Amino acid sequence: MPTQGGGHGTRRVKDIDAIVKQGTPWFAKYGYTMEELHNLRAAEGWHARYAGGNAASSGPAKVDPNAVY
Repeated sequence: MPTQGGGHGTRRVKDIDAIVKQGTPWFAKYGYTMEELHNLRAAEGWHARYAGGNAASSGPAKVDPNAVY
């Protein structure tokens, strides 16, 4: 059974993988190593600050069962 697209998708994924592997990781641009990245801790409420909320005054977060955390 022939594959749909003649393997174009597979070839495209391999091309993108090669591009990504030769690039500089985002954390290296800030002077971190992979080991340091694993040891970093995010500040409590960081997601509320970046979402436009105010973590300091909003108190405990309400859990939304449909949200992606």
